[in-house]
Amino acid sequence: MAVLGACWALPGPAGAQEPSLRKLEEARNRALAAHHDAIVRVRLLEQQLARRRAALRMQTERVRRLQAEPAGVLRNAQLQAARREQNHAAAEVAGVEVRLREARDTQRVRRLELVRASWAWVARLLETAGRAWRIGRKKQAREHTDRALAELERLEALESIEDPPEEEFRPRPVDPDAPTPVLRDLVELYAALEDGARERARSLAPVEEKLRTRVAHLDRLVRYAYAVPTLAERLRRARRDLERVSGLRRGAEERARRYAGSREEIERVLSARALRLEGLDRSRRP
Repeated sequence: MAVLGACWALPGPAGAQEPSLRKLEEARNRALAAHHDAIVRVRLLEQQLARRRAALRMQTERVRRLQAEPAGVLRNAQLQAARREQNHAAAEVAGVEVRLREARDTQRVRRLELVRASWAWVARLLETAGRAWRIGRKKQAREHTDRALAELERLEALESIEDPPEEEFRPRPVDPDAPTPVLRDLVELYAALEDGARERARSLAPVEEKLRTRVAHLDRLVRYAYAVPTLAERLRRARRDLERVSGLRRGAEERARRYAGSREEIERVLSARALRLEGLDRSRRP
């Protein structure tokens, strides 16, 4: 806890009333929620753009096929209609691309806002921990320090990359009153995230197995045959690598379960909504 004695006093402007620890935590939580919402919007637009581009490719291929056919009244009419649909699909792609660029800009802004709010909260946590330590409240000091260190790990991840890692995405509670199209888009989003996470876990499994075999071989060499510093260091590195890859695989599996749970929850909401609408429709029939 020596660090606390050096950093607890974080001076602010003279005469200014500094926000409380609770206010700073609330500001950080608001920034975190806004950052999450920005991530969701970007991913939904990415999926929408993929669908629009697929539709444009289909229309472009249809135009090519019609252009290759012999000219005629029917063929010319079909070609004109196909070109109109192609232009419409291209306009939709362009519109989604613009919205996606704007959403990514917003995501970067929200990430910077989260970084600033997190740093302010961390500084106040350490300041409060230092004061608690000075008056003998060591348990409270350790709790505040642990929270600050955990938040610092998030900060390091946010500040070291341009786009947030997948681990930063956390499904939020489902709003049962959300419009049906929004819920359907979220079902698609969570299904895609689930598939990606499961694929990530599958790709890490063989790497993990190879590292496990390497650790077993090196362990036998170190213990029974060639217990030299070089081998011991290799064993330590292999164990670190195995632990890291195993953690990544477990994290991917956990994300897949979390995304599947969110998808299934939304599907239950949609199913219940469909049953209610069906009941209303029957009640209105003569």
